[in-house]
Amino acid sequence: MRKWYKIYNMQRGFILGSMVLLATISAGCANTESVSSSMNDSVVSGLKCQNLDYEISEFNLVSSMPTLSGSYNLNVSLEQLGDCKADELPISIYEDNNFVSQHKLINPGSTVPLTIKWAPKKDGDIKLTAKLELMDHDFDNNTESINILVYPLGNYRRINDLTSETFSAASPGAELLQTSVPIHVSDIEVYLQKATDTEVPSTLILQINTDDGGKPGNLIKQVEKVITLHDQFDWYSVPVDLSINAGDYWIQLTMKDSGLAKWHYSRKQAGGSQYLAGDLVKYETNKNSIVFTENTWRLLQDKDFSFKVHAGGSNE
Repeated sequence: MRKWYKIYNMQRGFILGSMVLLATISAGCANTESVSSSMNDSVVSGLKCQNLDYEISEFNLVSSMPTLSGSYNLNVSLEQLGDCKADELPISIYEDNNFVSQHKLINPGSTVPLTIKWAPKKDGDIKLTAKLELMDHDFDNNTESINILVYPLGNYRRINDLTSETFSAASPGAELLQTSVPIHVSDIEVYLQKATDTEVPSTLILQINTDDGGKPGNLIKQVEKVITLHDQFDWYSVPVDLSINAGDYWIQLTMKDSGLAKWHYSRKQAGGSQYLAGDLVKYETNKNSIVFTENTWRLLQDKDFSFKVHAGGSNE
């Protein structure tokens, strides 16, 4: 019995139409010496052929370290195995078996691959699949998959020493979050340590604010979480569940009542030859980290508060 390939997203008309037409052509190729020109004007080239068969010969991600804030290039190439030549073929992309997008590969079998823009829907380990939506002679070579590790947003990969800034209800700290595409934030992790001698439960308050000229603006989300801080730094995860558009935002941390905590920050030494007196070190500067003191936001120009943002494609 002939093995039939399961096709997803049958409601998409151009795939269904292509599949029905190509199935008819394939059957015709197997039983006749020619393919009717009235049937294959836009699908198959040539008047005579015996076998319609293509395989995915290349499927790869151009960028080796994707983060959620960017889009990346996927390359897909097909190889013609049979003598029936198609003018164009539909390719579908799936994340963990969930449909993402559909594309047409013009002149399949040429040396020029199809380049597809792809933005991750989540972070973590993702199975990315390309499917040739074609009922051809051999269904087994119509699918290729690759596994990709997508990193959360944040500066946590720069952690190299144990440095921190104390924050409280009277003196919160804030770190800039930038995204170039709409995302849905599931949770945010912050790297914290206790600022007192005792280890007792306390309430951490995390806020997401719009940007107002380099400082927190309108509050769009606030979450409270009871945590116990320790002598060593630990990652504390706070559920957020928030969709945001592309732009600049601030992650603001404070403690409830009289609580105190330390927020880890990273610094990166400035490159090149630097002449400084004594043992002073010059660090790279930025506008990402601020603290609220004396009724104003103050820039910590050589520091980056450590954070991770777990997110994916926006729900909007």
